[in-house]
Amino acid sequence: FPVTILRFIGQTLLYTIAWSLLIIATSKLFDNRLVGQVATASVWLLGFSTLAAQWNVLVLSESLTISLLAGALAALFIWITNGQTRFVQAFAMLLIAAALIRPQLFIVVVLVALTWLIFGRRAKLTRTGYLATSVILVGGVILSIGQQAFWRERQCSSADIEVLRSHATR
Repeated sequence: FPVTILRFIGQTLLYTIAWSLLIIATSKLFDNRLVGQVATASVWLLGFSTLAAQWNVLVLSESLTISLLAGALAALFIWITNGQTRFVQAFAMLLIAAALIRPQLFIVVVLVALTWLIFGRRAKLTRTGYLATSVILVGGVILSIGQQAFWRERQCSSADIEVLRSHATR
């Protein structure tokens, strides 16, 4: 019971921080005031809706992934508006963390890494900033590949065990 409560509290804090940052970042993203207000209100309505708040109680891995993606988007929006390298790196790390929780996001990490390696040099970053972000993204792809292999092996092992059990009961 205490562990579940602590997980719930931690996830709620992460959820609140990530969605609040996304709302703030969205509000600063658009030059057109009306568009910015509509976008900010939309993010606010989605992030703090009853349905979204219930994610924290119902499914912890899904809600954690969604919170990490909200934080990643916030970091990306902040980087777009102010150009500081640490925010694109935060985006990359949060995206990779989400992909490690949800292996289905592997393709997103690969696409972001490829896009960064092709077009990232055009960003107004120092060479060190570009290289550091590239290392983070390539490392994320390698971690994701390792995780994919781990889960594939684990699924095969589970399937093999089931086959052996079915033969044993015959």
